[in-house]
Amino acid sequence: MKQIITLIQFILGFIIGVLILAGGTAGAGYYFLSKMASSPPKPTFNEEKVTEIETKETKATATPTSTPKATATPTPKATATPTPKPTPTPKTTPEKEKEEEKLPQGAYKARVSWNSGLVIRSSPTMDGSRAGGVYYNDQIVILEEKDGWQKIRTSSGVEGWVKSGNTAKVE
Repeated sequence: MKQIITLIQFILGFIIGVLILAGGTAGAGYYFLSKMASSPPKPTFNEEKVTEIETKETKATATPTSTPKATATPTPKATATPTPKPTPTPKTTPEKEKEEEKLPQGAYKARVSWNSGLVIRSSPTMDGSRAGGVYYNDQIVILEEKDGWQKIRTSSGVEGWVKSGNTAKVE
């Protein structure tokens, strides 16, 4: 009888040990897989940091200290409607027109069509150092194309290379 009880204790201990080991392994696997499934944080580039600071400064100087509250006043029914004033059209200076027209031969305007933006590289390889970045829908100028890479110029004047197929021609 003692041998049967010892055998039952061994079998139950073995089964409980296997269950604990399997549960721990499954828990650890779930933890690591859930960490790997989340997206990494979006990288920030030096150009973006400058614009964030400038934006904060302009917001701080542009916000008034006190905002006037609008009061509702009843309008009589027989009032004349005011004629709208014509809005002035922005005049482009000849310098701006020259800038817009000054595209090198074969160059064209495009926009970034890749959802998370693009990394600008100094050379047309994945080993090229990072020269900056552009956001989704930013307007750029494609200067040339070479071996699956496009040389671009951003609106801020940064030039570099991005992978082809991540931009869409404008116009």
